[in-house]
Amino acid sequence: MFRWLVLFCALFLFACSDDPKRTRAGGGGNSGVLDGVPFMDLDGLEAPGTHVSGTRRLVFTEPLHSSRRNRINLEFRFLDQKTGKLRLSVNCDPDLRDGIDFEFSANDDGSLKAVNLRGKTVVGDFSEALAGRVGDPAGYKLGIEIHNDETPAHIVVFGLDGKKLMDLRAPNGYESLYGLELTSARVETAAATKAGKDH
Repeated sequence: MFRWLVLFCALFLFACSDDPKRTRAGGGGNSGVLDGVPFMDLDGLEAPGTHVSGTRRLVFTEPLHSSRRNRINLEFRFLDQKTGKLRLSVNCDPDLRDGIDFEFSANDDGSLKAVNLRGKTVVGDFSEALAGRVGDPAGYKLGIEIHNDETPAHIVVFGLDGKKLMDLRAPNGYESLYGLELTSARVETAAATKAGKDH
């Protein structure tokens, strides 16, 4: 009886083992940690541990603090100012779908512009509000609050000095995760906290 129990445990552990090659081949990706927050790289790429960079997709494996109100603190820069992009997806599924999306890129003068997207439909454009008011070619810092308990969702964007830059409405997200899609970009932090009640 004991021999069968040992054999069963060995088979169970083998079946549940994490084989990086098998995960990578299946497109599931490798795990990593960004500024203390664990993530799964959906393209199977390695991560150095202090930042993520290049062209890749990743989803943070811990659910958001709240399905209702969250704040994402972003610190990032573009490796190429002309082609660099960063998409933040909040209240999304493990494949970065069905969430509230923001795609950031840079103007010719290095100031930041952003577009709120849902699929291929442009919901709102707050490029003018952000241009010349936050960031520089070396890097950008933003705080983005998502009030998903309102319909449509209420988005508030804050700059470096904590000043409110934009109020925006967008279709609600329906899931509990968040993640990033990088194109020639480097991200130092994308930490999530619970947002306040009012602004």
